[in-house]
Amino acid sequence: MRTRLLRWLIPFSLVVSLLAACGDSGDDAADTTLAATTTTSPATTEAPVITTTVPSEASSVDDSVLTTGWVQVPRSADLSRSDGSQEMNSVVRWDGGFVAVGGDGGEVGRDAAVWVSADGLMWSRVVDPDGLNADGWQTMNAVTTGGPGLVAVGTSAPGLHKDDAAVWTSTDGLRWARAPDDSGDLSGAGDHHMADVVAGGPGLVAVGSVGSVDTGVAAVWTSRDGLAWTRVAHSDEVFGGDRWQFMASVTVSDLGLVAVGGDSSGGDLDAAVWTSPDGLAWSRVVDTDGMLAGSGDQAMASVTAGDRGLVVVGREKPGSDFDGVVWLSPDGSSWTRIDTGDTFGGPGDQAVAQVSQVDGGLMAVGYERIEDRDAQVWESEDGLAWAKSSDPGLIAEGLQEIHSLAASSERIIAVGYSGDIASTNAAVWHHPN
Repeated sequence: MRTRLLRWLIPFSLVVSLLAACGDSGDDAADTTLAATTTTSPATTEAPVITTTVPSEASSVDDSVLTTGWVQVPRSADLSRSDGSQEMNSVVRWDGGFVAVGGDGGEVGRDAAVWVSADGLMWSRVVDPDGLNADGWQTMNAVTTGGPGLVAVGTSAPGLHKDDAAVWTSTDGLRWARAPDDSGDLSGAGDHHMADVVAGGPGLVAVGSVGSVDTGVAAVWTSRDGLAWTRVAHSDEVFGGDRWQFMASVTVSDLGLVAVGGDSSGGDLDAAVWTSPDGLAWSRVVDTDGMLAGSGDQAMASVTAGDRGLVVVGREKPGSDFDGVVWLSPDGSSWTRIDTGDTFGGPGDQAVAQVSQVDGGLMAVGYERIEDRDAQVWESEDGLAWAKSSDPGLIAEGLQEIHSLAASSERIIAVGYSGDIASTNAAVWHHPN
């Protein structure tokens, strides 16, 4: 790792860094480390049933269905800094507009950061020293609607050698309150990381990891109100393994929750899936068909549930470069890895950070690195056939990544960062919906 600062540069890099830990990616951009350790609850034998089917044959994709006309919001004082790193990690629809969360920091510290917009075009940085600033390092990895209104999760590092899970809540997007570390199982032995949060189960469910990169385990936390959090009781059978495990993303289906991430117990890093009917009792999906493993390393980064079942995107490293990967499942238990050809592969690196349901179809976002690192969007009507955008509005000098997206009836909003090795700025792209 180059510096501790760069370790915090995007929650998606949790997946990236785990893949890189199994071999040098050759990527000169920001490195990050995922510390994995776990929490769990009693294992259940039944996965949530999602009553959909995965088509047996891929449909063809007409490039004309791609959303072209992406525009990056011009840089403003609220979306930039002169040194260090600033990035948006997650965005959500809220009160008719949008709320994005992330982090902002230089060499001596890092603060949680929030931006708000009424229309997705004009953005303001929230100024809340009491709720967002603290000693040490903090970053928000994900935000959702729930609890008192908005709930964001991430990581706090009050010292140099210890990371704690962190939760922030807000009733209006402008005033934020940090949950005390002793308000639940947010700290303890080993590092604690929250990567994602969703409204579901008893109220809210957050996922991540506990422990070190060598001995960490997957972890789940639940809350009824977003204020007090309880870690699901750990079980080695469900959340543990010989090396490290982590959850990167969680979603709610009609009949349960599904979390995805990675597990390096087999030596190589493999994709991993967990299911729960209620957010409290969890089961680890057994990879009977070998669809979650493969040559080299692979990990899941994001999961979404819809009419077509479950769609997961992630990253693999079969050789010297990274490629994107897509998995589909009708029920959370049986998985099919989709052959996307060169759509998520090809020269250089392709990395997919998030997949979402948009207007009856699917949209995935991330970046492609051939020379510079450029923002990238992939689209599909059925999850099987995908097309990659070649929109010039996604290409700019330097480094750009998209980490998250949200949509209103008027436009699609994508957020991430833009900059160079020395300094990165929060970045927003928009497209008419």
